[in-house]
Amino acid sequence: MRLWLRRLQPLLGLALLALVASMLDWRDRLVLRPPTPSGAKVERSGVIEGDWRGERAVFLPDAGPEAGPELDWPVRIELERLEDGSWSAPGWSIEGALELSPGMPRVISSVEPQGFLLATVCFLLALSCGITRWWRLLRRAGAVVRWTDTFRLTFLGLFFNLVVPGLTGGDVVKAILAVREHPKQKHDALVSVVVDRVFGMYALMVLAAIVLLIQRERFPGFGLPFLGVAVGLTLGAWLYAHPRLRAKLRIDALLARLPLGQQIEKLDRAALLYLSHPGEIAVALLLSLGNHFWTITGVVALARAFGVGADSIPAVEFAAIVPLTNMASSIPTGPAGLGIGEAAYASLFRLLGVSAALGVAVSLGFRICQLSLSLVGGLFLLKPERRAELQQAEQDLSQVQA
Repeated sequence: MRLWLRRLQPLLGLALLALVASMLDWRDRLVLRPPTPSGAKVERSGVIEGDWRGERAVFLPDAGPEAGPELDWPVRIELERLEDGSWSAPGWSIEGALELSPGMPRVISSVEPQGFLLATVCFLLALSCGITRWWRLLRRAGAVVRWTDTFRLTFLGLFFNLVVPGLTGGDVVKAILAVREHPKQKHDALVSVVVDRVFGMYALMVLAAIVLLIQRERFPGFGLPFLGVAVGLTLGAWLYAHPRLRAKLRIDALLARLPLGQQIEKLDRAALLYLSHPGEIAVALLLSLGNHFWTITGVVALARAFGVGADSIPAVEFAAIVPLTNMASSIPTGPAGLGIGEAAYASLFRLLGVSAALGVAVSLGFRICQLSLSLVGGLFLLKPERRAELQQAEQDLSQVQA
């Protein structure tokens, strides 16, 4: 990769974050929604006193004419939560439903720390499912390794994102390290990383398609594209591995005539190895679903810690939100999808009628949990030989990106 592109990417991520920040509310707001759909909502910035997630709160409106002359805003508004999650102001004669919309500082300052701990545990369980999936794929390819070895390589890949952020991410480092540790099965080791990622993304798309179709009223227009991609991948894999079709199209002869044909043929055989074992595919997909289940559970824990109640976004809807935001974050616009992931969370939360500030807070909380887990990879670097391993991976990666 060109040096200028590597330097530009973090700046692009920061620019996206700045754009997202400019779209957020940095002051608390009280929103008055009219009793009829045709009416226009009225809102006022101010300060929330008390726990905005509790049963009672106080809102102190800012001074100013922003609400319009037709509404007389009290200096102090005492609020009580109703059963539907909205608020009422017993001492204020108005028509319509009241909603509290906390600003970004309020969201961050009122987070519940135990939610972060629970989310981190969930993300660790998700990683364990992914590590087990890759370990099984390596062993199926003939690279007999210990589970702890795949654990170490995975966390070194995560830690690499901290050392050299870029478009490639930790998967390239995993591939380089796996190939270096298994030179006799280097093509199998390389394909195992690619197949591992494909299984994860495939399960993510299938899960997203199912939930988005079930929740199509809340997520209009999202489900069918995901279903189409999932069906297309399934059909493509079946056609790729079909012996008669390969013979009719003379795929093996075609690969042999390509540049680097011998290496491509070895990669092709390694890929066919996995497709010829449906039982292993089933186990890999189950582990992928386990990975996504624990990831979604962790994001739900973060959302609840920041104050997103089940009445606002039920847990099942995060089975659509998380795949959508993960897909968006995979677009290489910034390190680890920095900026675009926050924009995706903000947009989806706003679509569901929840403050965009809460969406951005959940996204940043997710990054903090992932960051804390990736630091585990640094523990492996306490040994000199492991530091040399990482330095060699950096050199190999620089050659790949050149």
